[in-house]
Amino acid sequence: MTILGGPRTLGEVALSLDTSAYSVGDVLSNTVELANVFRRSGIGGIVTSVTVIDADDQGQSLDLVFLDSNVSLGTRNAAPTISDADALSIIGQIHINTGHYIDMGGVQVAYSPNLFVPVAVATGTSLYLSAISRGVGTYTSTGLTVRLGIDFY
Repeated sequence: MTILGGPRTLGEVALSLDTSAYSVGDVLSNTVELANVFRRSGIGGIVTSVTVIDADDQGQSLDLVFLDSNVSLGTRNAAPTISDADALSIIGQIHINTGHYIDMGGVQVAYSPNLFVPVAVATGTSLYLSAISRGVGTYTSTGLTVRLGIDFY
C-alpha cells in the first residue's frame, strides 16, 4: 500500500482475492488495511475518487466497502455473513459498474471521479476496505488494485 501526503492523500492497496470463479453477491476480498491513511487518530476525510486497476482483465461490477475497523464481511467467494455488531463498522461504499471500465488490452481500468463519500475513524489512522462481487469473474490473488483519492476535513 502506498500513501502520498498533502491536503489530499492517495492511498493504494491490492485486494486479497480468491483464485476460483466468483458469483454475483460473493465477498470478493478479505478486508485489507490502508495503514496511516489519516494523519492522526480520530480525524476523517472525503473519498473523492477511486481507480480500480483490473490486471486480470475481467471488468466486472463490484462494491467497495469502507470500514473503520478490521472486521470481515464474510468468507471470500461466498455470500456475506457479517454480524450485526460488525456491520456497525461499515462507514461507506462505492459501486463500480462495468461501464466505468476502459479496456486497455490485457488490463481494464475503472475511474470514478467527483465522489463525496465521508470516511472517519474514532481511533487510529487506518481505513479498511473490502469488496463484494457484482459480476462473474475469475482473478489472480492480487489482480485488483484500488487507488483512493481522499481529501481531509
